[in-house]
Amino acid sequence: MEGTELLALLRETKMDVKVIVISANIQETVRDQCMNLGVSEFFSKPPDKEKLKEAIEKLLNSRRTGLVIAPTDDQLDILREIVNIGIGKAASILNGMLESHIELEVPSIIMFDPENPGEELTDVSHNDIASVQLNFHGPFSGSAVLVFPSESVEKLVTALTGEKPDSEGFAKATSETLCEVGNILINAVMGSIANLLATQIDFSTPNYKEGKFTDLIKSKGSKKAMTFLLIRTNFKVQDPQISGNVFLIFELGSIGDLLTAIDKL
Repeated sequence: MEGTELLALLRETKMDVKVIVISANIQETVRDQCMNLGVSEFFSKPPDKEKLKEAIEKLLNSRRTGLVIAPTDDQLDILREIVNIGIGKAASILNGMLESHIELEVPSIIMFDPENPGEELTDVSHNDIASVQLNFHGPFSGSAVLVFPSESVEKLVTALTGEKPDSEGFAKATSETLCEVGNILINAVMGSIANLLATQIDFSTPNYKEGKFTDLIKSKGSKKAMTFLLIRTNFKVQDPQISGNVFLIFELGSIGDLLTAIDKL
């Protein structure tokens, strides 16, 4: 069979194989076809030896961090749309709570290593945040996290409970309110995702935490170094002006099952 036929077979059978293509055919259509079939890198002949070496080392390092199956662009697009639907449902609920318009951003998807957070999450990696986290289990596992900066927490709690930041009961009201809000919103997101993927997902009880996002994520995993598939959506409430984020963090050990569910959809 030809190389593209082999790639199609590997993908169809879900075989755990990383592929680098080196080809004399430099047509853009051929390159796109190969990349859509799950190829990690594509080089024209003769390849630059240093770049080829870097590509191989990158794949070996991804193995060590647990990244086994790389989603295709089509799978990422579908996953982004599924999450968008769930976030939209949660935003509708939050709109009802606050009676205010909610602006949503398109979900972004990154591979996130808490040991090397990079620049994508600068706003939450280096600043203290308030968060509600629910772990989920099923065909795929991970965490769903609702995150607010401190100034937004005060506005949200005051809007929902009437408690002022300088009141004696504000600290207790904060943890109770955010746990309840997080439980409602995250269940709306994950319930919508579960329905669309026709799968059963079980949740833990909501857990309120304060600190830096990277520290919260590190505390979740049992391994010192772990990479996650992370989906982020920012949202803004118009009045009162509240900003927040919803993070879906998928453990890469179960990413194959998530992609299989997406392919079925």
